[in-house]
Amino acid sequence: MADKRKTAFLLILFSIVFLLVYVGVFKHNSTVIFLDIQCVGEGIELSLVEQRRDFSAKKELRGEEYTVARVNIQQSYSDGKFYFFLPDYMDLSEVYIASSCGKDVVFEETPIIDDETPSFTLEENRDYNIGIGEEEISFRIMKGSELPTLWIDTGDAMDYVHADQVNTVSGDICLLDKDGKTEYSGDMEAFHGRGNSSWSTAKKSYSMKTKESVSLLGMTPGRSWVLQGGALDVTCMRNKIFMDMATECGLPNSVDCEWVDLYIDDEYYGCYLLTEKITVANGRMEIGDLEGQTEVLNQVPKEEYVPFHLPGDISVKGYLVENNPEDISGGYLLEVETYTFRYDAEPCGFVTMEGIPVLVKCPGYASYEQVTYISSYVQEFEAALYAEDGYNDAGSYYLDYIDLESFALRYLIEELSKNIDAGYSSYFFYKPNGEDIMYAGPVWDFDTACGNSPWGDPEVLEEPEGLYMNLGNWSEQLWAKADFREALGEMYAKKLLPYLDELVESGFADYEDTVYESAQMEAVLLGRENLDEEIRFLEDFIRERRDYLEEVLIGE
Repeated sequence: MADKRKTAFLLILFSIVFLLVYVGVFKHNSTVIFLDIQCVGEGIELSLVEQRRDFSAKKELRGEEYTVARVNIQQSYSDGKFYFFLPDYMDLSEVYIASSCGKDVVFEETPIIDDETPSFTLEENRDYNIGIGEEEISFRIMKGSELPTLWIDTGDAMDYVHADQVNTVSGDICLLDKDGKTEYSGDMEAFHGRGNSSWSTAKKSYSMKTKESVSLLGMTPGRSWVLQGGALDVTCMRNKIFMDMATECGLPNSVDCEWVDLYIDDEYYGCYLLTEKITVANGRMEIGDLEGQTEVLNQVPKEEYVPFHLPGDISVKGYLVENNPEDISGGYLLEVETYTFRYDAEPCGFVTMEGIPVLVKCPGYASYEQVTYISSYVQEFEAALYAEDGYNDAGSYYLDYIDLESFALRYLIEELSKNIDAGYSSYFFYKPNGEDIMYAGPVWDFDTACGNSPWGDPEVLEEPEGLYMNLGNWSEQLWAKADFREALGEMYAKKLLPYLDELVESGFADYEDTVYESAQMEAVLLGRENLDEEIRFLEDFIRERRDYLEEVLIGE
């Protein structure tokens, strides 16, 4: 399907390019933008097409390599008008009209003659009219911020992708930097949907796997990537702010992320956060590949392992695996997931005696012995944590099981943001190979933080004052421990407060300046309102929250 589509497109494109070459367009310019008019059945399709010589790309045409970017006209959910949503780098100072309809074309009262190729200068945020035969179409042009642009070609398979998160397709990707230069172009091995509540929204998130390990936008090389939509955040800033905060304040194994304007199959999808995937792998979370070691020992496809689910005081589930590595004490990535239907949908995990459901994310095919080991370890920690004096029956203290600094830092980031999911979902921690303690993190998913949640008590979540993390689950018990509260105050004074001071004084404005036009363009596409008000609310929330926590945690 994709090959046929590309072949047809290249045949049409070649005729247009030949005409442009004939009239001398390529004599001076290495890039050409043209407004492409095609008649499809009874309808008319308009696209803006960028054609340029780019010898780092993998598109071949008449023996030369080209980058071909095509953006279809789209209707806004906001006002019902038609728009071209374009990346910032596209130069519209010379736009040529190319029609294959065989109908009279009039652009802005200028007739387009078949054997001539007049150019027009197009401007942002201005309405244009084009007549094609008896039909007239009005459109407006918007451009995003100076962000990198990610082009994905699935061969028009997005209806299939959106039908079910398990539906996976392959394709091509081309990543351009903010100046439009090709940073990476290659094959995409797998692409599918992801997300929980956000999957039902207009702006969905996706997982992407490149064919080879590659560094994208300076991030750690890898094959697995996430396009995080931040579906409910009009500002497009929350996830970026708090994930950057975790990295800059030193939370181990935090994931890197960068904004991109995303285009899939010639259509604009919005302003996304391209992130490293939370996974155990070289260059990512290097905590020991327990899954890989188990696979080598058994020499059978993982899909053939038999699942088990055993109820009891500590309910456990996983797979029956014949052979285990000699050392199974490390290499575990865990996630607290208290939403029952989400926990039930995953194959490996356990429920503690206090009723906390914990998913074993890695190893993905955890054996009975592995699940039993890590669940017992976590249970010992929980028993100490819930004891008033902090000691379990074996005489071990709750801090004997966790890295205090990472747990305190993660607690503060979640408390600062009043993240409704904190402690309940997307709440990760891990136990590395060769270490006797667990670490908190990475942090993830903040689009409903900072007073932006449609769920929960708005009087609690939208108010910059008041504590939140101490209201339930393990976080309530951590707050009850005097030495943990002391660690929070020290960590806040040492790391969070200096970072927040800089964020409030200048950093927030830098975030806003960087992403504003793209957030605005997305808002028009998706019908979102009050972008400026939402930005000011977020800024005020962070400032007031900083001051409140300083008073509570540090005081005089």
